[in-house]
Amino acid sequence: MQPWNLEATKTLVAARYGEAQAERLWDSLQSIHKRKYIAGYHFHEYKRLLSEQLDPRLAVKHPLELMLAPEDDERISIHTLRLQVVAHVLACMQSMHALGDTLAYAVAFSLGLNLGADGLDDSKISVNSIVNILKFRDEWGEVHGALKSIKTHEEF
Repeated sequence: MQPWNLEATKTLVAARYGEAQAERLWDSLQSIHKRKYIAGYHFHEYKRLLSEQLDPRLAVKHPLELMLAPEDDERISIHTLRLQVVAHVLACMQSMHALGDTLAYAVAFSLGLNLGADGLDDSKISVNSIVNILKFRDEWGEVHGALKSIKTHEEF
């Protein structure tokens, strides 16, 4: 399968469904790019915190010594570090989770699935709903197969 040419997709959508639809699509495509960056940022930050702040401490102290430190400053520092790591992991996971639904919006807007009397309401757009719609559309079989493989992948 060829890589997705975003500019060409936007141009084709504008020609078929109008500029407003192309802009909605473009917003989704930009959101995919941003979410991917944000997920990567939080992933690398959590790894950096562990390697720069926790690993050196664990080289000289047992984890229980750090968590049960008699000095308030050290105990608070470890607690704060743990919260920072958790915050980065959660932010990474949330951004990755949002990628699936944002991709569903991009596919829906690309194919005009939100348009017309039978158009899918924005609040109903998800990977599941788009996969279910596309399975009945032979002309979009390749898109259905790609999105279904994402949906059914164990890591998704």
